[in-house]
Amino acid sequence: MADLPKPRFLDPSTPPTLTTLVTLAAIGAVSMNVILPSLPYIQEHFGTNLFTVQFLLSGYLLVTGFLQLIIGPLSDYFGRRPIALICMGVFVLASCASAVAPNTTVLIATRIIQALVVASFVISRAAVRDMLPANQAAAMLGYVAMGMSLAPMMAPAIGGILQEAYDWPAAFWAQAVGGLMVFLLVWHDMGETNITRSDSLTAQFRQYPDLIRSRRFWGYASATALASGSFFVFLGGMPFIGVGVYELSPGALGLYFIFTPLGYFFGNFLTGRMSTRFGLLALMMVGGFVMLAGMVVALVLVSAGVAHPLAFFAPTICIGIGNGLVIPNGSAGMMNINSRLAGSAAGFGGSLMTIGGAALSAAVVPFLVDAVSAAPLILFILATGVLSLLAVTYTNAIERQLREAVPDTQNS
Repeated sequence: MADLPKPRFLDPSTPPTLTTLVTLAAIGAVSMNVILPSLPYIQEHFGTNLFTVQFLLSGYLLVTGFLQLIIGPLSDYFGRRPIALICMGVFVLASCASAVAPNTTVLIATRIIQALVVASFVISRAAVRDMLPANQAAAMLGYVAMGMSLAPMMAPAIGGILQEAYDWPAAFWAQAVGGLMVFLLVWHDMGETNITRSDSLTAQFRQYPDLIRSRRFWGYASATALASGSFFVFLGGMPFIGVGVYELSPGALGLYFIFTPLGYFFGNFLTGRMSTRFGLLALMMVGGFVMLAGMVVALVLVSAGVAHPLAFFAPTICIGIGNGLVIPNGSAGMMNINSRLAGSAAGFGGSLMTIGGAALSAAVVPFLVDAVSAAPLILFILATGVLSLLAVTYTNAIERQLREAVPDTQNS
């Protein structure tokens, strides 16, 4: 933890305020979610197939995963502020280009460039770790994610309204405007937090093996990747289940989506209030069980023939609660492995989350092409939830072994 001055709003000589960290993280969530109600209509507009248009999500996630491997070390070497500004500037330009794309090839290319907004996730998490020790960082990450969760709560509803009023390009214009506002906020409020930078960029990348060899890192990273994977499976399948099975309009689909981010808001609130009291792993374990319980309820209702969309969408609040308990605590655990690698850990861990999410969201598509119920999607979510809970159990066992052994846990 660095000895940094107290944040002052709109003072770029001090660390960022909580408002700026929340807003910075939120723009990434908006970019991921605001186009969801438009996906079936983009498919219709360009006359393409479901797999191609779904790549606007899965391909975007895949690229953000690889970018985090680079952005983390870059921010450890150059600093959080310049990387955030560069990535946000490119995101604004890519959003404008997406809005005027003449075909799916150009749209996919500009959508992939938009993925640079992933810096918002990496840098907001790393800045928190720069400012605070592990348990306090987990609490603040919970509050950051709690505020950030308002974005995915509102983004699909806004996207649905924009789709119905102006068609699909409006969602990209909205991202361009939002990105420009965040760029200006970062410029005026986000002072540099990384005052213990690495000596060279190549040295920073050479330290990645320290993370790769750490069982603790892989435990926390696997748990968070699989927990978020359950959300990405839902995210990838939700538009097609909503339209194909429940015949929802874009606006209605956006409103039904609100359950998951509402749960994420509540889960992160619990993390913010309880991490310092109960510890990271205890809350991660609770989050895993909550997620499974919700999906079991959804599967029972759907299998029983309950046809109302709430039978599927309402229990997804538990996906959000589980992610809100697992992800900020797991992220804090990853970044506490080595304080000099906080940005790299945030980037590498985030990369695993999004690459895994991309793979899972794409893997579920073949099962949804002719789906007549939400059951296949629910089963995929259940499977990833079980694996996440097993990863938390593994991590807990490692930490217990280390507490009982000679205290040399830096690169265990």
